Amino acid sequence: MLARMTRVGQRLRESMRAFGSVYGNPGLRRLQLAWASAIIGGWAYIVSLAVFAYREDGPYAVGGLAVARWITSGVAAPIAGVVGDRYPRVRVLIASSVVRSAMIALAGVAMLTGVSPFVVYVLAVLAALAGTVFSPSEAALVPKLARSPEELTAANVSASTIDGVGTFLGPALGGFLLAATSGDRP
Repeated sequence: MLARMTRVGQRLRESMRAFGSVYGNPGLRRLQLAWASAIIGGWAYIVSLAVFAYREDGPYAVGGLAVARWITSGVAAPIAGVVGDRYPRVRVLIASSVVRSAMIALAGVAMLTGVSPFVVYVLAVLAALAGTVFSPSEAALVPKLARSPEELTAANVSASTIDGVGTFLGPALGGFLLAATSGDRP
């Protein structure tokens, strides 16, 4: 029993060392933080977008907008992979983030200024389209930045963990921000 606990402890220390190496590698650390920002910010935005669509046009608008975003991303995904392979990946990641952020900011301005909800919906679809290229480029960049097979494995596990945690934190953050800024609105 003691020998088994010792082996488990050794494996746990090895895993922690591998995770430490991911965040000790400046390139991987920046990439993981960019991924975390994209996931958390994207999900927070989706919550606010869904609330906006529901308030403006009801539940069918929420579903229709989700379907439009998913179909657009699904159709664009094969092209997005090619873009990530054809051009420098860091530039693709930056361009994807900048364009996506600009579309989200414009949608926010449109929401606040009372522009037609259709404009917000189009901007949301364009933001989804711009974001489609991020994930394949990020995944393709990790092997170039990893210095060892163990670091590569740990970076992939870290990215999956960030994805899972961000999928929880993003909507929670979006809901909290909406609750804090909505005042008495239902």
